[in-house]
Amino acid sequence: MAETKDKLLDAIEAVHAAGLEEELWPEALAAATRLLGANCATLETLRVPDLQHLSFLGFNTPPAAQLLYLREYVPLSPRTRFAVSRRAGDVIWDHQMMSEAAMDRDPFYQEFLRQVDLRYFYGGVIGHDGHEMTAVTFHRARKQGHAARREIALISRLTPHFRQAYDMSKRLREARSKAGALQAVVDWLADGVALLAADGTVLYANDALQEILRRNDGIRIAKRAIVFAAQEAVTRFAFALGAASRLHAGETTGGGLYDFSVPRPSRGSPYLLSLRPILRSEAGRSGYHAPVAMLFVHDPSPPGQRKPQALREALGLTAAEARLAQALQGGASVADYARDHGLSLNTAYTHLRRIKEKTGCKRLPELIRWLNDLRLPLRRER
Repeated sequence: MAETKDKLLDAIEAVHAAGLEEELWPEALAAATRLLGANCATLETLRVPDLQHLSFLGFNTPPAAQLLYLREYVPLSPRTRFAVSRRAGDVIWDHQMMSEAAMDRDPFYQEFLRQVDLRYFYGGVIGHDGHEMTAVTFHRARKQGHAARREIALISRLTPHFRQAYDMSKRLREARSKAGALQAVVDWLADGVALLAADGTVLYANDALQEILRRNDGIRIAKRAIVFAAQEAVTRFAFALGAASRLHAGETTGGGLYDFSVPRPSRGSPYLLSLRPILRSEAGRSGYHAPVAMLFVHDPSPPGQRKPQALREALGLTAAEARLAQALQGGASVADYARDHGLSLNTAYTHLRRIKEKTGCKRLPELIRWLNDLRLPLRRER
């Protein structure tokens, strides 16, 4: 009895650890398999309408058997159809759905399970929203016997823990995906961008901001926090961050859009800062150290034009077309550009015609306005 209790506690601990770190799920399945006296275990998520697998994880399951199961036998499995018909939290085992005689006649049991020396299963439905179903199942050979009252009692105690851990794992996976997508977006921006927590901690800074911070020209980072040389900037930033945090938390008053400048000891053009709140549904993470705001830092010092590579990636321009677009945006004429680059006027106008086709602009003034209004801003060349 004491040994079973220890194994149960070990299994519960392993399951909840896997909820926080997905790579630990094999260890959780192993601990539960030892507790339940099973031969192997599986954790499967299927799309409900067509029973297509979205994920499959096995412990101690032969790779060849996994491939055979996924390729040919999922549609034949009465277990899958039975699990899909149950609700989240239900405990399931063979004798709920068929007798020993029915197993002897069933193709899944006779063609697949028999050749991999498995017969019985017991487990729990740990996720079911009508679109996806997730089940954890433990498998035994015929000689090990079917699930007895002891195993049913233990899986009944484990299933709620599997449900909690699976839900946590799913939420964290979705949050990381959203956070990763947000970071990927800010990496493209030419302006410096930081994702900020409510206490001002910098959760992420794109390359452009890191370049600005390294200059230590009125703005820097210390202990993962933004530090300003000017006291007025410190005050305005703190006020803006507080307002953004309140908006993130659900308050609907007090604004949330703040712009201010930061002087530079080098006497260069002041940095232009904008702080924008991130709504909780967009944050991608939860908890105190979730991103509550985005800080944009713009350096107006020339050259402020977009780089040709950014225009190529954004508009599908060739390198020559992008260089001409940048020159036109900077005020150069087509003739000046052709002369400066050693091109014939005909070639330069051919590039211009293709740029117009790709942007949908008909006339040159319209094209220049379009480029100025584009306001990507895209990532810098490296």
